[in-house]
Amino acid sequence: MTCNYVNTNIRKLYFECQETILNQFNIDTKNRATINSVSYLMLPVDGNNYTRNITDTTGKQDTFSSASITPKLVTVSFTVNVEDQQWKMKRCLSYLAKSSISSSYTTFIPVTCLDYVRPEIEDDIMTSRKGILNVESGGGTSGTDGTGKPLYVTPYSITFTEIEKRLVM
Repeated sequence: MTCNYVNTNIRKLYFECQETILNQFNIDTKNRATINSVSYLMLPVDGNNYTRNITDTTGKQDTFSSASITPKLVTVSFTVNVEDQQWKMKRCLSYLAKSSISSSYTTFIPVTCLDYVRPEIEDDIMTSRKGILNVESGGGTSGTDGTGKPLYVTPYSITFTEIEKRLVM
């Protein structure tokens, strides 16, 4: 008797990406989505490889007369290991990360991410996040082989940091 393990914890992250950019990097239709007339790069993610980070938390403060709760606005970010290690996917993510920052260092166009992996408690099935995308450098072979099949890179991770702060308990 054999037991086949099926990972049912695969969720999706969607990064807003113009259709021309998706075409430029030859992104497969399985990694594209259109939601409300907006094009997205779809990234499958194993929820076990998703780490949510916050800068601080709301906590109790003891004073001489009583204890109090002081709400704090915090920066929320996440780091995730990428499941799809095709070179073209990494190139597209890197392009999105780089193109969001202007060469003048005064203009920043945040990347929009629809997070279906770990939505915030006040959201239903997805949280829309705007922020900074960082793609780990990593290694591996790039491009395509002699027959045109895509080559792959070594495992890598991405980090997404929201630009607006949230109230988190």
